[in-house]
Amino acid sequence: KRMGEEGLFEMLVEGNREEFGGHEIGTIVTGSPHCMNTFKNEYPQFGGDLQVIHHSQFIAELIAGGRLRLNPEPRGRLTFHDSCYLGRYNDVFDAPRGVLRSAGVELVEMDGADTCCGSAGTQLITHYHTSLGVLERKMDSVAETEAEFIASGCPGCQMQLGLGVKRRGLDAEVLHPSQLLARAYRNGQE
Repeated sequence: KRMGEEGLFEMLVEGNREEFGGHEIGTIVTGSPHCMNTFKNEYPQFGGDLQVIHHSQFIAELIAGGRLRLNPEPRGRLTFHDSCYLGRYNDVFDAPRGVLRSAGVELVEMDGADTCCGSAGTQLITHYHTSLGVLERKMDSVAETEAEFIASGCPGCQMQLGLGVKRRGLDAEVLHPSQLLARAYRNGQE
């Protein structure tokens, strides 16, 4: 849709809606803030009422309800990047942080955690130099935290932040919160 393929988008929406209806799907859990935004804010224009949540919100519910046990042993210092579609467009800020704290990290907030990393979907491809300029400012904030981990709930942001870590030569691992949760979950089962 954002690339000008409105007709194709509408065809895909209708096909997905039929598939969802055939399986009585009422809730969609996404790992991608872009998908979350599309299902939550654009699909309703075509009818239906699906609940759409980010995986961090779902996992936070599991932890709060005692249905997911994590080993909160200290895992290191982490800073979290709020992707545009998770934070600014859908106001999901607390769930990922709470989940990460449950996994045993020391969460250190960076300045401008909710500002764009420069990826913006396809910006690294279409506006390469502008994208890298935005990334450099983000990496200034990341470097100040001295974090061992940089997490983002958006795969596109992860790739962009990974590029920033390489360009800066930082000794930090970029990961999706679910990767850290998997580590804490395995240790919680022993």
